[in-house]
Parts: sequence; structure tokens; C-alpha cells
Amino acid sequence: MKIIEEEFAARLKSGVVTTCLCWEFTRQDGQKFGATDHDEMLQIDDVEFEPDRALANLEFVTNAGLAPGHVSGDGALSATFLNQEDLTLGKWDGAEVKVWRVDWNAPEHRIHVWSGYLGEVKYSDRVFNAELVSLKSRLERRIGRVYARQCDAALGEKRCGVDLKDEAFGISTVISEVIALDRFRIDGLTGFHSGWFSNGMMKSADGRVLRITVHEGNYVKLEREIELSPLDEVQLVAGCNKTFETCKSKFSNVLNFQGFPYLPGMDAVISGPSSGGQNDGGKR
Repeated sequence: MKIIEEEFAARLKSGVVTTCLCWEFTRQDGQKFGATDHDEMLQIDDVEFEPDRALANLEFVTNAGLAPGHVSGDGALSATFLNQEDLTLGKWDGAEVKVWRVDWNAPEHRIHVWSGYLGEVKYSDRVFNAELVSLKSRLERRIGRVYARQCDAALGEKRCGVDLKDEAFGISTVISEVIALDRFRIDGLTGFHSGWFSNGMMKSADGRVLRITVHEGNYVKLEREIELSPLDEVQLVAGCNKTFETCKSKFSNVLNFQGFPYLPGMDAVISGPSSGGQNDGGKR
């Protein structure tokens, strides 16, 4: 149930509609930004809300139960405070979003409409398209562990125990040639066999981290594009495909393997008793 102040309710009942939507974004670093579908800048508390007409076509869907609500529409967020560099650096990951219905004639009068956070943000045609996720979606997060054959630890974390500072698992070097924005030649990889850095990570000098999808000889292909130049410094970390065989042969780390490699598969679940011999509860 939405609670509306008496004075604001009276303004709404008067028949003169002077309201707009205001979006307040709070990043993980505490910085706040605002956007509105009004045609002029609004100041509410200490946040400036800049005009963004792309927000006008959005609709909010909420549920009385625990099912997550969602935001739908044809608009795309195109506020000037969003830029590709900050998005690449992950500054907007998980940013909190609050949406208010505000009387632009008297911004102190407002009603809360929706809360959530930014999910996936895509950049295309000079416009940022942001996925908005309801706070209720956090109730769908997995709690605890799931029995699976593959390891569920991140390479190098405490449960894994692999020391990524070991020269056998990584290297600091420079870009030799830019083939494309997602493909590079790195001559410093001569000492590593092909595939060593596949599924690994490459970190640039300014802190940008991207996943390596393919490593063949002195060439690497990245998951996303990044602007780098020859002689730019980068760090590469070996990749792990989470299998028991890789943990054993590549990292010699089977004691810390966080999966269940001998978990029976579906063939064991659906198979029936043996057609021959004694079925006395022993081995099939």
C-alpha cells in the first residue's frame, strides 16, 4: 500500500496533474545521480534530476506476493552521467534505484513508486539500455551449496587456495599488436602452452578486467572489447574450467577441490536392477 501525504493527495484530487517520475541512482561508492521524465532540471534534497525523455514510456508492475516486480517499456536510459568508461570499470554494477512520483511544482511532495537495482547494462547506438531488477528478486538467490561435479570456488579465493601470484599461473607483460578491440597478440606468452589462459582473466593497467575466451599461442581473444594500444601493460591469469581433472593436472590442488567429481549421474538414477545374476543389494 502506498502512503500519500494529505496535502499531496489533495493536489492529486484537484484534477491538475503536475507530476513526473524521478529516478535516483546510488552507486556502490555512495555517489548519487538523478534523472526525470520532466522537461526541466529538478532539485530534490541534495540530488539534481536531469531531464531524460526516454523514461516517459516505462511502466511499473508490482505484485502483492513475493514474485519480483519488473519495469517494462520502450525507453532506454540515456542520462549524461552514464558513460562507457565507468560502466566498463564496474562502477554501476548493482547500483540502487529508487523511483518517485513527484509534483514538479512542489518537489517536496512525492510518493515512492518502485525500488530495485541495476542489472545488466548494455551500450548500443550511443544509448545505454539498463536492466532494472526488483528488490524481491534477491529472494531468488541461491543460499548454501549445490552438489555438482564441477568446483564452485573462484580460482584463487580462500576455499580454492591457489596462489595466483605464482609465476606459473600468471604473467605481467605488454600488448604486442592489436588485431581487433577484442583480439591481441602478446609475445610474452611464449612460455605457456595454448589454452593455458582460456577462461582466465586479463587486467589492464587502469584496472579494467575482462575474461579471456580463447588463448592460442601468442594470441588471446576477450569476452568484450577494450581499447588498448601496443606496449600497454597487462596482467594475465590462468583459466580454470572447474573440472577435477584440471584442478589435478594444472593446479595440483585436488585437496581443495570444491566439487563432487564422483557424484553419480542420471544413468545411475534411472537404471534398474541387473537382468542377470543375484539382486541381493550388492553391486550391480
